[in-house]
Amino acid sequence: MDKEQLNIDIHSKLLKSSEIFLKKDYDKNYDIVEALDLIKEIKNNNLNEVTEIYIYEEGFGSTEKKHKDTLVHLITSVIAFDYSDENILYLKEIITKKDDKKSDIALDYFLKIGAYNEKFRDNVLDFVEENINNFNKNKLNTIAFYMFKIYPKNLRTTNLFDLAKKLNDEKFPSQKNEQQKSTNSTNQNFEKTPKQVSKKQPWWKFW
Repeated sequence: MDKEQLNIDIHSKLLKSSEIFLKKDYDKNYDIVEALDLIKEIKNNNLNEVTEIYIYEEGFGSTEKKHKDTLVHLITSVIAFDYSDENILYLKEIITKKDDKKSDIALDYFLKIGAYNEKFRDNVLDFVEENINNFNKNKLNTIAFYMFKIYPKNLRTTNLFDLAKKLNDEKFPSQKNEQQKSTNSTNQNFEKTPKQVSKKQPWWKFW
């Protein structure tokens, strides 16, 4: 993804406003009025452009890390709150249209929107449930992380975590799993007693 694809005016305003908020972190007396005015201006534009800037900064840009983290946090927690149905649809289309890095980052962003803004959460979970069978390993890993660590624990999020793990094991078995299957097959051929299954590992070791 190239920087030239971005709306330069909106990108500049996001960089400037996030820089002001970053300075506020170091100086509580720093004036943020200019940043608030810039955000108002940004919200009056096509917010699909903001989505493109988020994806670029998160996965392809070279902005200094603290500045970048402030920028993407600003987008997710403040600007995305004003997303319309059209903006949400635009993001969904990026996720499902092509299986690449941009798509993976877009899903992470969409899940983050659902975590930050409760009004979008059911929409996000509906989308995941409808599309999870088509997702790649990176997407399944991302879903599992959000369902386990970020989203409120309930039956729906727990089921999505379990399904992400199940699909990952079935569609993308690790070399270790393949070796285990081969060993188990050999043991059965020789009528040996299978070893007792060990305790479950922490979720992040599933991948």
